[in-house]
Amino acid sequence: MKCPHCYHEVPNVFLKCPLCGLKPVSGLPGGCLLAVSASLALLITIGSYRDYSHNPSYGIGLFIVSLLLSLGAVFGLDGVRRLMNRMQAAPWRDFNLKYELARKEQETAFLQRTRVLQDAYNCSPVEFETLVKLLFERVGYQVQTTPHTGDDGIDLVLQKDNQTELVQCKRFKNNVSVQVIREFYGVMVDCRCAKGYVVTTGHFTAPARDFAAGKGIHLIDGPELADMLVKFDVPDDKLIRRKKEQ
Repeated sequence: MKCPHCYHEVPNVFLKCPLCGLKPVSGLPGGCLLAVSASLALLITIGSYRDYSHNPSYGIGLFIVSLLLSLGAVFGLDGVRRLMNRMQAAPWRDFNLKYELARKEQETAFLQRTRVLQDAYNCSPVEFETLVKLLFERVGYQVQTTPHTGDDGIDLVLQKDNQTELVQCKRFKNNVSVQVIREFYGVMVDCRCAKGYVVTTGHFTAPARDFAAGKGIHLIDGPELADMLVKFDVPDDKLIRRKKEQ
């Protein structure tokens, strides 16, 4: 069951909530017993000073009035206690609700990134290049594709602010080795490009990252690619095919 104070899961109604430290039950049965006990005690106390034998209805009426007054007092105290418990648990309830919303948002975002990355990996090499082309166009580049043969490993040429940048697309499931980055850097030097991108659906080895550091080579691995595709709302592979056919 859920705690009525903070809505945290509680395994037993008689146990304290592990989040707010309060019991889910209100203590009402104990309050009723206390009210009856108090009424009887009050009746006995008054009965020791007055004889009701000549007027039994008076004693019965007094008992009923005493019972009602005792019940009202006990229920009133129980209501105050429950109100104080709710006031104490309010911050925990708000925190719990915010935590649940944040957790669901993170879970949704993770599932979306996973789906987007899997869709990118399921593309053909040409479709993957088109996907990356659409991404850089959304970023603000003018993008030109290169011929599929004799391109020295360069798949896209970017133009922005009178600068030329190169892109190599690697639809890998495993790691991209340092040899790939070395060859890409050699092409950058031959083309006199100060900046380039290697985009993959997989990951880069540690030597590959070390070699790329300080050389103007930006490495975009699978998780970062998925974040960028979601951020810039790049279409999935079905839309890519539709755009190619148009």
